[in-house]
Formats: sequence, structure tokens, C-alpha cells
Amino acid sequence: MSNLHIRSLHTVPGVRWFWPCVIGLVIVLAALVVVLAGGTQTVWPHLFYVPVVLAALAFGLKGGLAVGILAGLVSGPFMPLAVDTGTDQPLVGWLTRLCFFAAIGMLAGTGRDRIGSLAEARQKFLSAISHELRTPLTAVLGFSEVVMSRHPELTPAEYQEFSALIHQEATELSNVIDHYVLEGRLDSANRLTVDVSRVDLHQVLDMVLSGIPPKIRESRVEVHGAPVHVDADPLRLRQVLRSLINHALAYGGECVLVEVERDARTVTVTVRDAEVGTIAAPYGRDATGIPAPPLGVGLAVARQLAVLMGGKLTYEMAGTTFLQLRLPATDVYPTRRVGRRLRTPE
Repeated sequence: MSNLHIRSLHTVPGVRWFWPCVIGLVIVLAALVVVLAGGTQTVWPHLFYVPVVLAALAFGLKGGLAVGILAGLVSGPFMPLAVDTGTDQPLVGWLTRLCFFAAIGMLAGTGRDRIGSLAEARQKFLSAISHELRTPLTAVLGFSEVVMSRHPELTPAEYQEFSALIHQEATELSNVIDHYVLEGRLDSANRLTVDVSRVDLHQVLDMVLSGIPPKIRESRVEVHGAPVHVDADPLRLRQVLRSLINHALAYGGECVLVEVERDARTVTVTVRDAEVGTIAAPYGRDATGIPAPPLGVGLAVARQLAVLMGGKLTYEMAGTTFLQLRLPATDVYPTRRVGRRLRTPE
């Protein structure tokens, strides 16, 4: 039973008391059966597990614990060990039973809460991926339909504009799919292989920027820094840089600045707003802390890929906010074998 179902159950007039009434009725019936059967010396006190589990499934951990304690008290000092002789239960006996009821209620309630959380996360994931895939796909279908239906009327400039828009949205669609595939591989039992070699960072940056429409690339992206080489997987590095730049374009200002610096041991790539230095939504979250679906997953995957390549992806805040990728410079570890293969840690 999902959290959504429980919330809706509690808010419907006349229905919100359904489960409490059912649980209370089952407790009363269980107590009557135990008394009529002769007392707690029989096997019938096990009937109290039924309302405990029902409460856990309906109300989670707190409900299961509360009803477990209630069931332990009802079947405890208020009920004799043997009805015919009037023998009272020993203290240790009914307290032990109460602890078992409470423990079962807590375990079942924890399981119910966990299942509800997973169901809610699954729903959010499906909503996010549906939105992310539908948006660029709708644009691709729309522009391609215009090209097919109106091709005799279109000028070469319009052809070029529509082709660039289709390419832009198709690239975004490919990026989204790549991010989700990578996230699945990082979270699954299949280990992701990372092939590390000596990489020209600016060459990789040029490849990333070539996937951005020329109008946006020329007007909104600036790259500063001398040519450097890093020890990284070129494919994974391209995916990381693409995530950073796309995030900055979405949440930054009119111009995004990509700065490449190097010290004795580290190559640092900083992505920030060129004017105020601030990029909103750290790791895909806005000021309220709510995840931003379109790019949050990409940054989460990029952060893991950076770690696998021996680097680190951070979000800095010191008056300004920016994304920063740190990778080891190529000659920092001269004895490392170029082309080594890394896998995600166990």
C-alpha cells in the first residue's frame, strides 16, 4: 500500500476511521477468542499478530509499534493465564509477549514505509524521465513535420534553422538517455569500466561545444585557459563536461564561463556565470532544495564519474557559486600506466 493511497484514505470523509475501527474490532475479537479458549496458556494469543500487522501496513512504523504495545497490554495483565482457575500471568511472560508484538509491528511498519518510499521514488523517476524525454522528442517531431509538410515553401535559411533546432533537441535527447543509462549502470551490480589515458582537455571541450547549437555556443559560452592534459577517460570526461556546461546554460546567466587552470598536481575546470559568478540549483536543486529533474540526474552521474577517474566534482559557495571539476594532471603520477582500466568500487 503506497503512501499516496494512505494519505488519500485519511483525507476522505467517512473513510479515515476505517482502519482504526477494523483494527480495534480485530483486537476485541482476538481477546474474546483467547478468553473463551481458556486464557493465554493456549495458542490463541497469536491472533493478536493480525491487528498488529494490519496497523503496520496501514499506518507504518508508528502505527505498528502503537498497536503492538496495545495488543501486548490487552493480552497481558488484563487477561488470566487460565480462565477456569483464575491464575494470573507471570510478569515476565506477558512482558515478553508485548515485546514480540511491538517488534513485529516495528518490522512490518518499517517494511511498509520502505515499500511506500520506493513506490514514491519510482513514480517521481518515471515522471522525471517522461518529462525529459518528451520535451526534446516533441520538438524533434514538430520541426521535422514542418520540414516535411512545408518543404516547397521553406527558404535555405529556414531549412538551416530547422535543421539546427532538430539537431539540438536530438542531442539533448541523446544526452538524457546517456545519463539515465549511466546512472543505471552505476547503481547496478554490473561494474562500469573506465579506460584512463592521456587526454587533451581542450580537445574534449571542443567536442562538447560542437554539440551545442552555434548561435548558443558563440553568444553564451566562453572558454579561458592554456592547453593542458589530464589523466582521464575521454568518453566519460566528455559526459562530465557536457553535464556541467548544460547545467550552467540552464541555470546561469546570459554567458557561461569555462575556466581551465592547473597547479602542481591538479587540473581544475570551473564553470560559472561570466558576470555574477553564480549558478543556481546546486546538483540540480533550487533554492528550496527541490530536485530539478532535467539536469539533476546528469550532475549526480557526473559526480560519480569524476570520482571513478580519480577526480572530484564539487559545488563551491564563497560569495559566489560555481561547479568545479578537479582531475589529476597527466604528469603527476609518471609511473601510472596509461590505458589502465578502472571499475566501480565494490
